[in-house]
Amino acid sequence: MAGLESIIQKIIDDATQKASSITENAKIKGEQIAKGAKKHISEKEETAKKLVAQTAKVRAERIIASAQLEGKKQYLAAKQALIDDVFSKSASKLAMLETAEYEKLISEMSKGIDGEVVLLSRDKEKGTGGGFIIKKGKVEYNFSFEALAKNAKEKLESDVISILFG
Repeated sequence: MAGLESIIQKIIDDATQKASSITENAKIKGEQIAKGAKKHISEKEETAKKLVAQTAKVRAERIIASAQLEGKKQYLAAKQALIDDVFSKSASKLAMLETAEYEKLISEMSKGIDGEVVLLSRDKEKGTGGGFIIKKGKVEYNFSFEALAKNAKEKLESDVISILFG
């Protein structure tokens, strides 16, 4: 029976050695897998960081560009409002002229024009209205200060822009 015990012991020793070898191989493979996973995670993390940085940069550039565009729009709107104000005030100043100056202006403006001159009402205090209409048959020509200012604006706007803004 001693031979049987030595065979059993030999089988147990071989099984223990094989189990130990399998465990060691599994441990080595596990470490390799863990190392590979860490490297893969690190690479993915680096790629994600670069993507986030790039996306943030693009987004920041878009926000800046949008803000600059909005600033330009507001600047142009303010310029346009100033130009509109210039022409509006010119019509208003004409309407606010003293009676003698106003009548002289209307007389000079309508001199040599063929047709009936109809004076338009004006509010000298508010600076609104004023001017005249020429009636020639069924046709009427509008020389109201507002219409004249609008016409002058269309013709002179680029010159006014040059004067006001260089």
